[in-house]
Amino acid sequence: GETGCKCGGNCNKCVASPAGKAQGGEVAITRQCQANCKQGGVGYCGNGLGNFCTCGGGGPTPDPSPSPSPTPSPSPSPTPSAAGWKAGCAAPVDWSYGKQCVSGNPWTQGMNHGGVYDLSSNGRGGACDSARLADKNIADFKAGPDSIQIDGESTAVTKTFGHIAAVDGVPNSDGDPSGCGYCFLVRPTPWAGKYCCGTTQCETASPAPVILIMGVDTFEPSSPEIGEDGWKKGLEAYGPATGCGNSDMRWWFDYQLVPSGSYPGCK
Repeated sequence: GETGCKCGGNCNKCVASPAGKAQGGEVAITRQCQANCKQGGVGYCGNGLGNFCTCGGGGPTPDPSPSPSPTPSPSPSPTPSAAGWKAGCAAPVDWSYGKQCVSGNPWTQGMNHGGVYDLSSNGRGGACDSARLADKNIADFKAGPDSIQIDGESTAVTKTFGHIAAVDGVPNSDGDPSGCGYCFLVRPTPWAGKYCCGTTQCETASPAPVILIMGVDTFEPSSPEIGEDGWKKGLEAYGPATGCGNSDMRWWFDYQLVPSGSYPGCK
């Protein structure tokens, strides 16, 4: 792509670089490189082709029939991004059904559920009235994509409403709904299920399902709660055959906040 490059005056040495071969095929790119070189005046091998041309070859010239310049592939539309899993409620050794978390975790009990927080609801089942969380935010959240970027990969999510995550700078505390509309992700985590499955380790599906939550109610560290739709998705991660799943249980989880403004409707 260097301006003026004509491979020492031998345009037959203008050939496709590895990048050019990957983009448009060796023959087509080489043909265009040589055609650029043979233009009068300011023409040169990589004119308009970036790093698709290099000097080498010297063999026969490809078929001189005209060939369109390669069209760069369109960049994929950006999807909302998040990063950084942390323990929200990790399982103590040999505890039963998510009733307690490791000391020092942001939550003190595992993930609970309630149909009032289902995505199909109007999002008004909690303390976040329209003065704290606009109807448009709720509508945009519902209409947002069913995926999000996590660690550089597009990851499918199940969306739901629930209690606020008063962590990592979200502006509220226990009983205070000022963090309405902030969003976070959770995923169920394995646990040693002494009381539900003997000495069996309760593993989750790999990869574990990810649930995207918009906070619409006060933060309750002893009872994090999300819609039935999202909660059942988390429970299913333990699988029906292991004995680790139970409709009365709460499940342990990791979490991460969705960066401000990076998902439709989320603050």
